[in-house]
Amino acid sequence: MRNFSLSPMINVFIISSAVLLLAALFYAKYLTALIFIPRQILKAQKYFGLHDDKALKVLHSVIDIDRSNPQACWLLSRIYIKRKNYILAQVFLFDILKAQRYTRDITEEEVRLNLAGIYELTGDVQKALRELYHLKHYSLLPPEGYKKAINLNLNNKNFKEAVGLAAEALLIRPDDGEFHFLAAKAEFAHGNFIEAEKRLRKGVDTGYHSRDTDILLGKISFIEKKFDQAVKYFQNLPHESLSSSEIESMLGECFYHLKDYQSSIQILEKLLEETRSDQSMQTDVQYLLGCAYEMAGRVEEAIALWEKISLRFPLHRNIREKLLFYHNIAPASWMRSLIGLPLVSFIGLTEKLLAKFDFFIKQLVYEDEKNLEYLCGSKSDVHLFSLYFISVTRQTSPLSREFIKQRMGLRHAHRAKYLVLIAPHFSDDLRLFAQKNCILLYDFSEYKSLE
Repeated sequence: MRNFSLSPMINVFIISSAVLLLAALFYAKYLTALIFIPRQILKAQKYFGLHDDKALKVLHSVIDIDRSNPQACWLLSRIYIKRKNYILAQVFLFDILKAQRYTRDITEEEVRLNLAGIYELTGDVQKALRELYHLKHYSLLPPEGYKKAINLNLNNKNFKEAVGLAAEALLIRPDDGEFHFLAAKAEFAHGNFIEAEKRLRKGVDTGYHSRDTDILLGKISFIEKKFDQAVKYFQNLPHESLSSSEIESMLGECFYHLKDYQSSIQILEKLLEETRSDQSMQTDVQYLLGCAYEMAGRVEEAIALWEKISLRFPLHRNIREKLLFYHNIAPASWMRSLIGLPLVSFIGLTEKLLAKFDFFIKQLVYEDEKNLEYLCGSKSDVHLFSLYFISVTRQTSPLSREFIKQRMGLRHAHRAKYLVLIAPHFSDDLRLFAQKNCILLYDFSEYKSLE
């Protein structure tokens, strides 16, 4: 018999079988990926948000087969972000980036924006900006990404960078008024109030308007002392925004400067109750409320408030001056009443006083709650040609030489020959200065003679 060698045939058979087995395994894995994984992803999507624990279990079964599956990694990152497990969320987002496996919905842009969001939540502003600037470098940064980058720079006090990003974004989206608003926020924070207002106006012109727009416009108007405008902007705000102590304080001060003392008092009294735990705010509110009481004729209440503050802050300059005036210069009730007298009554009383001094009024040049200014003639002047510029002030803070020099300038501007000052009190230094400059002085004790 002939001997046949079976070894080569066996080897071929073994190798062929192994190849077929591997092919079958790869095919099985392919079928699994083709059928099993999509089904699991759909199942996880149904669980997502309702039964996150079940979703996690399903998604991890996918990850065991396909480590960088973008849909599984994405959903896992979303769940872990919700659970504030930011480290695991980052791991799965990094897996997508590393594998560069993107879908129509899960793009590099979305992944990096989410990473930036995680870094922002964990307080790592620089890493958040790094992700956003990476997208910007490759022209992948969407408008929302620009807005996030601008806000991060604003929070980090990089105002110049924020303005630059807003300008760059407006080249891409000129119709998006929010970029004008964000640039305005940066300009405002940098102290450029005029430029901030211009930006806000441009934003409004594009149709962008929000609660924050009115807040910022109100603050700018307040800083520019346009108190009536500030009130309009603040009163446009919803009730919950008006509960902000900062806005309430500004609104109370606006009404004070607009001479609506009752509205100012109403707001500041309420604010005083709401800010009991904030000593710094309490001090400012008490001082301003005292000023409103004073101008409303409630001088004793004003003094009581200022005395409370002086116990805590004895070096508070404005309060020291107020208390010094009322304790030392105006301790008498008649003087305090005169300081708090309504303007119309004070004008009437002042004009009686001028008549007593033989002045006749030619013109009331200026009036406010604290100051009256007249152009007068004098009956004692034989020819009645000489003009007197008469300045009356209820200012309770000490008068300065600068105050008198300003009145000297006004006298000159009105071509008056003489200057007369009427005030609660003059220091010896000011009396000497007035004497050298031929200025007539009368203190408020003259009003008492009208009784």
